[in-house]
Amino acid sequence: MSLFDEVRKLQIQDETAFTKAMNDWDHSSGFTWSSPTDGQDFAQYIQHLANEEEGINLPEGYVPCAVLFAFKDGDIVARANIRHELNEFLLNVGGHIGYGVPPSHRRNSYASEILKHAVAYLKNRGLKKVLVTCDENNIASAKVIEANGGILEDIRPMEDNSVPAKKRYWITI
Repeated sequence: MSLFDEVRKLQIQDETAFTKAMNDWDHSSGFTWSSPTDGQDFAQYIQHLANEEEGINLPEGYVPCAVLFAFKDGDIVARANIRHELNEFLLNVGGHIGYGVPPSHRRNSYASEILKHAVAYLKNRGLKKVLVTCDENNIASAKVIEANGGILEDIRPMEDNSVPAKKRYWITI
């Protein structure tokens, strides 16, 4: 049984829950939620996410990516960016899956649960192995990845030494 009431893509009626989650997010963490750009309303943002998933109008260096949101009692309690393929940057730094939990919802196993949903999504797309990364100093994220079957391949230092090295884990599906 899932910890969430539902896991799905955003819908127009989710604007209040999305805004609440965005306001709860720790933007100083270096990990950001994608959000509407200046001048973009929520409906346009939802269309932008749908285009990203289909690979429509992607900026250079981007790959098709689905974004799933986990809901509990009307709140967004977790989010996963699920990249359909890897480019060089994602192979070294970002991986197939990026996930996050707003601070007020942490320590409820939501990170582990959203990662399970993201892995299942990629399994349904035919992938056999997925790459998940985290900062070397992010002990909580490393534990989540390892609890979901992640096997550490290596730790890669970043060119910019002001940012932590990346731990790279593979999860066999």
